[in-house]
Amino acid sequence: RQAPSALPSIMADSAYLQEHVGAALTAGLASVAAAQPNDPVDYLAHWLLKYLAVEEQKTAASAAEMLIKKEQEDMDKTEQAVEDKKSALILQVDQYKSDIASSFTIEAMHDVLIKALRETTAASNAYIAILEPRTPPEGQTEAEEEAYVPPEVPEGEEAPPAPKTLPLVPKFSALKYVRANEANSFLVGTELVSPALGPPSMSFKAVEARAGMMHKSVMEADPPAIFHDMPMPGSFASAAMLTSETDTHLAGGVLGLVCVDTVAPTGGVFKEQDEMVLKMLTETAAKTQERLVVEERGRIVEEDAVLTKLFAEDIVTPEDQVAGDGDDVATLEAKVDAAASTRFAAVRALLSEKIPAEKVGHHGHTMQEILNLGAEHPTSRVAAAAEALVGCTPDETSELCSLLAGLDIKVINETMVQEARARLLPEGATPITHETEGLTFAGKLLLAFVTLALEIAAPALRLQMMRRAEEEAKLAELEAEKAAKQAELDAAAGAAAEEAPPPAE
Repeated sequence: RQAPSALPSIMADSAYLQEHVGAALTAGLASVAAAQPNDPVDYLAHWLLKYLAVEEQKTAASAAEMLIKKEQEDMDKTEQAVEDKKSALILQVDQYKSDIASSFTIEAMHDVLIKALRETTAASNAYIAILEPRTPPEGQTEAEEEAYVPPEVPEGEEAPPAPKTLPLVPKFSALKYVRANEANSFLVGTELVSPALGPPSMSFKAVEARAGMMHKSVMEADPPAIFHDMPMPGSFASAAMLTSETDTHLAGGVLGLVCVDTVAPTGGVFKEQDEMVLKMLTETAAKTQERLVVEERGRIVEEDAVLTKLFAEDIVTPEDQVAGDGDDVATLEAKVDAAASTRFAAVRALLSEKIPAEKVGHHGHTMQEILNLGAEHPTSRVAAAAEALVGCTPDETSELCSLLAGLDIKVINETMVQEARARLLPEGATPITHETEGLTFAGKLLLAFVTLALEIAAPALRLQMMRRAEEEAKLAELEAEKAAKQAELDAAAGAAAEEAPPPAE
């Protein structure tokens, strides 16, 4: 009999054997019993070795299956991350397309486009150029569209309409850079001439192709690309802004070029995805630019109509307001009041409406755009004359609008008038008219204001002189009456003194 203390150890050993070799031994012994071999121990040993090999194969297969499953899960996660990133990019691009399409000015649209390109592609830099025609060199001419010659048709039938043609790309032209990210702001105002006027370039290859072009390595581009006067690593891509189809032309006229690059000391590389995004955003920008150009032309037509009426009708002196040399004070004052309350009031109201201190709407003019021009600009000369009329100092320039609106022409003085004339027409300068080249819309409105103010100032100053003369005459008359009364008093006093009896001795 075993001691009771040994039972737990025996039970633990039995459990261990049952867990680790029980299944194998049970199956092996069953096989021995079924086979009845001559050497059952040797048979069982070989059977266990074969069992072990099979189990190892099963374990390896299971591990391989788990590895494949994990790799597939990792691949699925990677693909999902790529799809998520692609979906996020599509949403971002769509939002920027919407922002571009809803822009109210060309400048604002260009700013959105540059921001979009730098945030949705690998671009470090983005810049926009507008295609402009240039004068051909002497002895050369620009190509012209061929005139349409309709075919002969039987009498009574109408000739078919002229087929739509592809707009010509000017041979003699230049890409003028109008917008760029801050690091490339030095480009704005510069231009790249066409191969007919200068060396070939990657940009004009895109213009001539009416499409986009991408160079993954600008150092290997043909023609070679030079940035900052030296070769630099990086990619360059461009997309042409093309016109839409019209009643007479097919789509495909070149408005300009949108360019991006990764040129920097590190020199990143564009991928096909970047080229696709550039194309999508540029297509939206081209359609928006066309719309904004049409709208801007419409506004210019409206402004021209306002100016035409202003200079041809509104500020023209009617017969009953023409000051005559023989006008008395009452007549002259009535004419000055009439001019001030009708023509001058209308011009002041127009100024307040069209060039307020704060922009109204997305397209309005402001006084600030006048003040930002150079001193030699014709508009600046007109603004300086207006400042003289209201006695505006440089510190009060921001208040010019309210000062103009509150000007009382009847209290203007000779010093203001002379200073305004001197500023409007400095010695040796060319006179400014509403047809002067470069004079802005706001400048023309101010010119009408200054012109009319100076016109009305002449009779207003004369009225002031006549009133002063009347006042001086009245004062002189009062002084004469006062002197006469004093003389009478003095005479009466003298007479009284003579008639008085002599004093008693």
